[in-house]
Amino acid sequence: MNRTITPTQLLQVFEHQTLCIGDEFNGYTFSKKHFHALARYSEKHGGKYYKLLFNGVKFSHYVGAIQIGHLTIEILPKADKKENADANQWHDVLMDMLKECRLIKVETLASARLQLRTNSILELYFEIFLREIEKLLRKGLFRSYRKVAGNVKFLKGKLIFHKNIQKNFAHQERFYAEYQQYDYDHLLNRILRSALDVLETLVLSPSLLSRVKEMKMYFPKARKRKFTERDFIQFTNNRKTSSYQTALEIARLLVLNFSPDLRGGKHHLLAIMFDMNVLFEEYVFRQLKRLENADLEVKRQQRKPFFQRRKIQPDIVLTYFGKQYVLDTKWKVMRNAKPSMTDLKQIYVYNKYFKAERSLLLYPNVYEIKNLPPIPYHPTEKFPSKLKENDEIMFCQICFLDIKLENKLNRNLGKDILRTLQEFAIPTHKVTSRSPYE
Repeated sequence: MNRTITPTQLLQVFEHQTLCIGDEFNGYTFSKKHFHALARYSEKHGGKYYKLLFNGVKFSHYVGAIQIGHLTIEILPKADKKENADANQWHDVLMDMLKECRLIKVETLASARLQLRTNSILELYFEIFLREIEKLLRKGLFRSYRKVAGNVKFLKGKLIFHKNIQKNFAHQERFYAEYQQYDYDHLLNRILRSALDVLETLVLSPSLLSRVKEMKMYFPKARKRKFTERDFIQFTNNRKTSSYQTALEIARLLVLNFSPDLRGGKHHLLAIMFDMNVLFEEYVFRQLKRLENADLEVKRQQRKPFFQRRKIQPDIVLTYFGKQYVLDTKWKVMRNAKPSMTDLKQIYVYNKYFKAERSLLLYPNVYEIKNLPPIPYHPTEKFPSKLKENDEIMFCQICFLDIKLENKLNRNLGKDILRTLQEFAIPTHKVTSRSPYE
């Protein structure tokens, strides 16, 4: 059955921005039907990506894209003091961050961008997914054994006696048996087929839609079922499944984040969103990791027991020229160099447990704030007499990182952090007969 193709409309907003019914951006209007679709999706997902307001929504720290029928809403990061920030620049910054964090396959990004008219985040993911499917089809889908039970003309596998008596009492020439069948009907192919079903339901360009329909013919038809996160974590990466990995990663985004419009059928919703806190941490880690050498070791998510079965886990732990540092990333817009007590207490605990000589709180630099030098946690300048000999003093440093340089993603972020460590020397740790603060 053919359906009329209407071009998708692209509406770009920033994180923490409010979008109300009737608002116009880029010549497109956010309507009441779009709001109701977002409200149903929010109820289903616990208000994770945005907060519902009266006749509007306020986006949170999640960025990415939401497609509602013919309307695509892109939510972009913003670390810019300008009220009217350039959405196209931040769109490119986000795309490059996703690429650097390996959330978009690197080798397909440049060529896919050239072919897409709107260059939207969703269309880019659609294009990459279809290319991965095409590669799989050229190589050949892999087959697997699965258990099948039913009537057969020749006995094979294991005869199920009670079922055989029930079903074949009047047909003794048949056998009800359970046996192994080697075919394409297994979970991996069913997931990819389901992702193609999602794409066919969405509003796509005619070229993408025709490719989706053609690819579906090569996958086995399967009864529709609801996939969960558990279906995606049970696979082992081996020789047969390695070629499926990229396609499965995008299929997971499509299948788990799709919300069909069961009422009208015109406002199906798909959300591919990313937590900017996680994205910022991942980007900082990868920028440091690429500089790793004999003098620099970079680790992340190091865990240590804290209380009962709970553990603490800082973002990044550096060993640089034999000294250990704890880094904690915070995607917050700071107007001055005064971190919250919550941030300071958290990094203090990390410092203490990981025996780091210095900890760094890393924020995006929006208002051109200068980095603070290392500051001791204890008020030693007021109470030097309370320090004992050989007491260790821990230091915290507040750093502000430039996300953009010359309107492009700053790919020297790791070097900036290491330069900060070298630039600011800290006082001696050991307190001898006299405190250095007296």
